[in-house]
This record gives sequence, C-alpha cells and structure tokens, in this order.
Amino acid sequence: MFFKKKNKKNDNKQELNKKSGILILGAGCAKCEDLEDNTKSALEKLNIDEEPGHISDYAEMASFGIMSTPALVVDGKVLSVGRVLSEEEIIDLLKKNWSKLK
Repeated sequence: MFFKKKNKKNDNKQELNKKSGILILGAGCAKCEDLEDNTKSALEKLNIDEEPGHISDYAEMASFGIMSTPALVVDGKVLSVGRVLSEEEIIDLLKKNWSKLK
C-alpha cells in the first residue's frame, strides 16, 4: 500500500540507456551545463543528430563511481570527471570510445 511496485520494463530501459549513448552527470551547476553545451557542439561538428542524456540524481551518479561533477559517460564508461572538456577533447574521446563512431 505504501510502496509502489517497480516496473521492470522501465528499469531495464534505463539500464540500457546508461550503457549506450552519451550521458552528462551533474546536478545542474554552471560547469555541468558548460560540459553539456560543449558535448552538444561536438556532436554537431561530427554531424550527429543526438542529444546527450543528463543525470542529476546523486544516487544514480554514485552508481557510476564518481565523486565529483561534471562527468562525461560514453557507452556506460566514465571518460571524464571533475572538469569541463573542450569541444575538441570531447570529439577525440567520442572518436576513440563511442561505438557509433568506431
């Protein structure tokens, strides 16, 4: 009565989204927004029409093993923590680590 039954379909969908694609981890501070903006610009330069996901829930961020933000996650792998990457740095990381560009 007090607890809602979790919907397994939604949980599995969230797990899949964590393991594929691009995520920005951060609570919404200026640095997190800057990393998200730079990531969007990098995707535009690569002619990729995709929006990075954003996780601001502290428990979810902790599940990635990070202790500071912002963080960039590609295909479930944490690639950067605690700093704002430039567009060029993001492009390089995406080319090396994102399954869509390999």
